[in-house]
Amino acid sequence: MKYTLQDNQDHRLLEMEFTVHLPAWRHLLLGHGGILTRLANFGWYVLWLWLCSGWQIAWPNSFPSLGLYPLALFVAFWSSRRSLVGGIFACILGGWLVDAGTFLALGSHALALIPVALLATYLEDWLPSWKFTVLAPIAQGLCASLLFGVCFLLFCGGDSDVLFRLQQLGKHVLPSALVAGLLVAPLLFALWELVPFFGRQRQ
Repeated sequence: MKYTLQDNQDHRLLEMEFTVHLPAWRHLLLGHGGILTRLANFGWYVLWLWLCSGWQIAWPNSFPSLGLYPLALFVAFWSSRRSLVGGIFACILGGWLVDAGTFLALGSHALALIPVALLATYLEDWLPSWKFTVLAPIAQGLCASLLFGVCFLLFCGGDSDVLFRLQQLGKHVLPSALVAGLLVAPLLFALWELVPFFGRQRQ
């Protein structure tokens, strides 16, 4: 496209020419790291963060005998597979959502989730040969659930004594870690990895 600015005597004062390069626009919008891909990535992230937060709020009301921490699994997945910054953001925002839904002090879950993000990143870097095997989600899911449960008992136990906390550890936290590590984490990690937009970012 060519544009020309002329005066009254048809003298050319300014000329501009624009060329639309369709492959470049396609790469900008749809390519790896393109605008639409990043928007879809962000929407996927927010959707699962909201779902896992709601799941963690509703689970104790439906199955009070077995603890399960899907938000901790999401934090472990995102921190290890995508970025630690996104994992920390999930800790803060998701933790606030769960705090509001369970009527706890704002920041309680975030405080218990941040060590999970750090541990998941450490495990991903410490065990590089496990990255593409089923052992990675098993180890990360088990450790994430166990660490979150222990941190939650430490930071949010209130005035409960040591004996009560140990009882909760054996009654809820350990069974939750086993279920999450052996069953839930491998299924969720496989589901999240299969989303076509989002390849593994951390190497």
